[in-house]
Amino acid sequence: MHPDHFNHIFETDYEIQYRDTDGFVKTLCFTEQTTDQLILTSGWLVACDPRWVECQDQQYFVQRLKPDRYFISLSFARSSLLETEELACARLHITQRHPVRWEIALCPHDNLEEKRYGYGVETGAGCFMDYDCVVALEEMSRGLDGTYLLETRYYNNLNVQLRTNSSAANVRVSKNRANVIAFSTGFGDGQCISYWGYDNKDQLACLVSDFTTSYASGIGLAYSKRINKS
Repeated sequence: MHPDHFNHIFETDYEIQYRDTDGFVKTLCFTEQTTDQLILTSGWLVACDPRWVECQDQQYFVQRLKPDRYFISLSFARSSLLETEELACARLHITQRHPVRWEIALCPHDNLEEKRYGYGVETGAGCFMDYDCVVALEEMSRGLDGTYLLETRYYNNLNVQLRTNSSAANVRVSKNRANVIAFSTGFGDGQCISYWGYDNKDQLACLVSDFTTSYASGIGLAYSKRINKS
């Protein structure tokens, strides 16, 4: 999805018409849901598949945030061809200011020129967490000899919450209060790209993770329009 849509898809009843790669015109209608707050204890923000945390090599974004609590909101899309709502984007609110430009959020080993960024959604879920959670999960997985996170309390708690909650899971991982806010991506696996939103004073306003690449890669500005709801 083109980042210029990010300011609108968190508005209830915002709709986009777009032409897909086969030339068919489709419509997506968006609704917003809020979740629990994310607690950042170190300020190093991680976005990843919550069931596939690379404990040894997991990277965080190079932009460090203030350790604090941050509201998370989710944008769900309903396709004109589907009966169910699926996750389109997740947003971490840094301030209440309106973003005017967007930049791809990079981790230390990413490469913008080679288009090496984002993360793979391997298990139909995405999340935000502090890097302290990665350290805690690494400690949990020690000694499990190949079962990785599958036998940890974290993994079981995550699965139970994602099955029973309509929007997101809130799993506490670290003794220092750091938590994981996870969400089912609905359409399954794919590539998730995150973007920093900057306000008109060039200050960070939010971060948006885009999950639409797996089912609506044709959404760009050239083929889209807002449908006014009466």
